Amino acid sequence: MKKSLLSSLFLGSVFLSSVAFSQSTPSELVKGRWLTHKDDGRDAVVEIYNCASNKEALCGKIVSLQAPTENGKPKVDHENPDASLKSRPIMGLEILTGFISDGDASWAGGEIYNSVEGKTYSCNMSLENGNPPVLHVRGYVGLPVFGKTQEWTRLKDGENAPWEKDQKSPAPEDEKSDEGDN
Repeated sequence: MKKSLLSSLFLGSVFLSSVAFSQSTPSELVKGRWLTHKDDGRDAVVEIYNCASNKEALCGKIVSLQAPTENGKPKVDHENPDASLKSRPIMGLEILTGFISDGDASWAGGEIYNSVEGKTYSCNMSLENGNPPVLHVRGYVGLPVFGKTQEWTRLKDGENAPWEKDQKSPAPEDEKSDEGDN
């Protein structure tokens, strides 16, 4: 009797654990801090989170830059075609908007802003669950075949980008307190 009760409890806990794990949404897998890899040394950390205007969609902003200044001043969006936006800082700039999950590990319908060119592109993302996980970010004009893919690497909780060695990693967007929103 005891053996059967213990077996039932064990199987029940395994079942509940698998149900809890399977309830992670695809968006939960991609939210967090990602290290971009650019050929020209313009690496950044982009934090992906639920969009404020649509909690079903994902957005992302630049939270760290390898080279955050230009001529001794914080980098700004000087290539933006809208003159009123040319002086906005690159740090904190939302560059990913409107991504909706279209499968287990892919997101479509979004846009990515390239501040170096001052242009916005259609964009898709797909997650390769490796060690470390890799996010394939494909910006394009018209059809995805006419685009370019970047591979971003997930930063673990508390992990910093190489240039942030002596800094404390900020909490992900969803874990930040809502102080001041009262």
